[in-house]
Amino acid sequence: MKFALEYQWQKGINEGLSQGIEQGIEQGLERGLAIEKISVVEGMLAKGCDWNFIRDITGLDDKTYHALKMKYKDRY
Repeated sequence: MKFALEYQWQKGINEGLSQGIEQGIEQGLERGLAIEKISVVEGMLAKGCDWNFIRDITGLDDKTYHALKMKYKDRY
């Protein structure tokens, strides 16, 4: 009985770790892509691209679009 409980406990820990690692990788990739997209926006702005063009090309959501537009309104 003790062995069965220890086995189930260890199995639960391993499954939890596996799920946590998978979620961490997904979140890391999402954050990395978001950072890269902002870098692309900055490059497009530096080249004089119009905001609407940037939005269409990058597929920025409304919240990000407006936040970036406000952040860079004085620079570009």
